[in-house]
Amino acid sequence: MNHNQKRKTLILIVVVSTASGLLVLSLLTWCIIKRRRKKRGAETKNEDIELSFFDLDTIVNATKNFCSTNIIGEGGFGPVYKGKLTTGHEIAVKRLLKNSGQDQNKGLELPWEKRFEIAMGISRGLLYLHQDSRLRIIHRDLKAGNILLDEEQSPKISDFGKARSFGRDQIVAKTKRLIGTYGYMSLEYAIDGKFSVKSDVFSLGMLLLEMVSDKRNGKFHHPDHYHSLLGHAWLLWNEHKALELMDPCLENSYIESQVLRCIQVALLYVQKLSKDRPIMSSVVFMLSNEGVTFPHPKEPGFFVERSSIDEETSTSDGCHSGNKSTMTIMEGR
Repeated sequence: MNHNQKRKTLILIVVVSTASGLLVLSLLTWCIIKRRRKKRGAETKNEDIELSFFDLDTIVNATKNFCSTNIIGEGGFGPVYKGKLTTGHEIAVKRLLKNSGQDQNKGLELPWEKRFEIAMGISRGLLYLHQDSRLRIIHRDLKAGNILLDEEQSPKISDFGKARSFGRDQIVAKTKRLIGTYGYMSLEYAIDGKFSVKSDVFSLGMLLLEMVSDKRNGKFHHPDHYHSLLGHAWLLWNEHKALELMDPCLENSYIESQVLRCIQVALLYVQKLSKDRPIMSSVVFMLSNEGVTFPHPKEPGFFVERSSIDEETSTSDGCHSGNKSTMTIMEGR
């Protein structure tokens, strides 16, 4: 073999070796990337929420070190502060206090017009979470204590610590760890751990009944029966006495057609079967349009009459938690 042949053979060996090495390196890189993506996807799938998280320094700076002038509300476990991020976005921050207790119920003390505006604002906010935001968010703990009013008495849905995000094609999810507030949970969530946008709709229905009556479902008592506020509203509706549910303080400000519409729509929200409850886009339409014919509500979830003995037992066991208490059950049935 002459010099030129040896040189060509050496070049060929180098080229083949280099190409083989690059191929092996590419395969290894591809395997690593694929494994990392798979791991990241599994972690994302198991996350409860996909909302933004902030470190303490960011929150302290946003609220000006939890300045008292930034307090915009008082939750059951501490004050809620208004904050502003460096990006310009405004946030609400609930600061949990070690020895905090529940606030006393002071009543809404608002005229009907303002209550109806608040109801519409909450409905539009929930519609945004369910349909218009980048992530479809299920709040899972919608209740009076998680609605904040700003200086203009416009409602803001707060406390997303229990929220879950859904994919655009996801309809329902199931969990063994129930997190929410007794009296606002839908039947399918409380019993089977299934939740969806219809779970929030149920909670909104309970919230509307409370706004109309200025009564709390978990603390409601009636001298003639042992039904909850929900059961009482259903009885009055079937007896064509729905206006008797209304807070007496509204007598000089209410619009009869709006009150009746709110009660009827609320009863549609709390129907036993989730498939019978309207979606939020229909909810907003129902509330905001006079003269629209609605279907007759079907029996609500939890329409059972409790006995006084059962009531005392559940209270002593800590299961009957009222409006502002939160219930966590580790294993769903």
